[in-house]
Order: sequence, then C-alpha cells, then structure tokens
Amino acid sequence: MAESQKKARDALAQDRETSRKKGKDALEGNAAEEGRSTMPETGKAASPAGNTAGNRIGTQATSGNREAAYTAEEFTANAEALFHVKPECVQAAFREKGIKECTKSEARKAVEGFMNKKVR
Repeated sequence: MAESQKKARDALAQDRETSRKKGKDALEGNAAEEGRSTMPETGKAASPAGNTAGNRIGTQATSGNREAAYTAEEFTANAEALFHVKPECVQAAFREKGIKECTKSEARKAVEGFMNKKVR
C-alpha cells in the first residue's frame, strides 16, 4: 500500500509542475500573440508601451526590474494552470477589485484573497 501511495504522490507532484509550466508558457504565448515583446533576460512578457488602461492594484516601479502586466482575460484563460481555481473564480476576484490589467503577483494576491474570504 505504501508503494502505491508514493507513486500517486509523485504523479500528483509531476502534474502540478506540468500545470505551472503550461501556465507560464501560455501567458508568454499570449503576450507574443498580442504584439508584446518578451524580455530576453527574464523570459517574461513586457507590457506594450504606453498601455495605462485598466485598474491596477498596488504596483510599485522598481529600478529596472518591472513585472509584466497581463489582462484579466489572459488570467481567466489560464486560471487552472496558474492558480488551481476555476476561471469563474478569477473573474469574480477581478470584478470585485475592479481589475482589468495587473501583474502575476497582483493577480495571485487578488485571487487568494477572494478564495480565502469568509462565506456568510
């Protein structure tokens, strides 16, 4: 019994890693399709120049190391791979905060906050 449990645990860990990689690849692929450049030093997609539309939460510009911004639709399309939640949960979290565009870390914070909210 212990051997089969170990195999199942290993398979689950491998599935999660694959999901994370797919989510990262999908976001980078969406950026390329929409004409955003991919920064060679980090492999992350860069925001289009001058795109200030949409509500953003808590962004801080750091010296030369800015995180790429993605649209709510991109996060919704990759919800299961990135956050392990259904797309509807990402939509609801973003709608509640009024987010139209944000970084991955901001999106994760919004989704986790929404999912951990107490239900009355």
